Amino acid sequence: MKSAPNRVVVSGLRYEISSLNSYFHVVFSITVVIAVEERVLGADISQSSSNPFNLAIYDVNRDGVNLETRDKRELPPANTRLVCGNISSPQCTVFETAQTSCLAVSPICNGVCKASLTTVASGLNNIYDIATDSGYVYVVNANKGNVEKFKLDNNPISATQPTVVASNLVNPWGVYVTSNYVYVSDTFNHQIKRYAKGANGATVGVVVAGGNGGGSAQNQLNYPYGLFVDCAENIYIADGHNNRVVRWAPSATTGCTVAGNAGGKAGSGLKELDFPIDVRFDKQGNMFVVDSNNYRVLKFVSGSSTGIVVAGNGQKTNGFNTAIGFYVDACDTVYLGATRGVIKFPPGTNGTGIPVLQVGYTGGIAVDNTGTLFVGLRGGNVVQTCTLSSGQVTTPPPTSKTNMDLSS
Repeated sequence: MKSAPNRVVVSGLRYEISSLNSYFHVVFSITVVIAVEERVLGADISQSSSNPFNLAIYDVNRDGVNLETRDKRELPPANTRLVCGNISSPQCTVFETAQTSCLAVSPICNGVCKASLTTVASGLNNIYDIATDSGYVYVVNANKGNVEKFKLDNNPISATQPTVVASNLVNPWGVYVTSNYVYVSDTFNHQIKRYAKGANGATVGVVVAGGNGGGSAQNQLNYPYGLFVDCAENIYIADGHNNRVVRWAPSATTGCTVAGNAGGKAGSGLKELDFPIDVRFDKQGNMFVVDSNNYRVLKFVSGSSTGIVVAGNGQKTNGFNTAIGFYVDACDTVYLGATRGVIKFPPGTNGTGIPVLQVGYTGGIAVDNTGTLFVGLRGGNVVQTCTLSSGQVTTPPPTSKTNMDLSS
């Protein structure tokens, strides 16, 4: 987290809530920090030094920052952002909706793969996550400790001549590509690293989350797997062995928990996770988590810490326990790469899934904004593609905050 100045002076009125813990049932041992949206306003972090339980309330909007009087019992305004860091509890105090306006989402819903397969990447060894961007496919080549970039130009030679973007990783799992960076989960080093898109094998990369050994403290990760980076560069991480999903803000030195038990305890309730391996968001800001050892995918509606089961029935059917690839389309159909290939769960279906592509043991999957499906075939150590067409679109059921609690 950026170091905060002693005071930030902004004209206007201010009202401080004292003894925050008595109203929000959250016990803090040191100062609470509030941050405004830096990417919109360019503002810095202000920190109260007079009372460790004081909290200044800001009304933040795209035109400026206004300090205003609020009743003590009111929550902070919806557009005020709590930055996780200097608090004793690693649980995020307020569920923050990911910034997803920049996401390029394929219009294909409930996809059906009818076209023949084309190989776009080969010579790999143990394929995990896949990402696409601007005419390239990025592949986690786990046994080599690399992330490799293959050009998509219909030239067969390109499928055999990748550029190494990240190297010297230890059993990497996840990759996520934004307009400027490539983010990689360096899983067995318990950290997330960031690389410029023009990086090569000699590039060291920057640690942007974790990097303090494996553990469950705020500044640690414990075998991070899949990840998602929103438009404000907040990183959402499936912190696998900590049984939680954590969020790290840009330049932060600590993260906070947005799903699962902050202390790392596994569970099967709808507020609990057991070995999550990936996280995605849809365009509306709903979060989806592959809860691997509970054999399900949970959807967390913005503002709720209680999941809704949208895929799986708590059983290993269709190889759910070996799922690696994960994608959510524009209509919230969930796709998984599993033992027999790619399976999908249209909204409201749950159950065991519907086959999309039966190609055997499958690693990472991705869909670009044109509707091309990329599939990592772990048996053949290649990435192949097919063009998706829309199947029958189903209407998502009414949102509910309770659904199929496996703990009961």
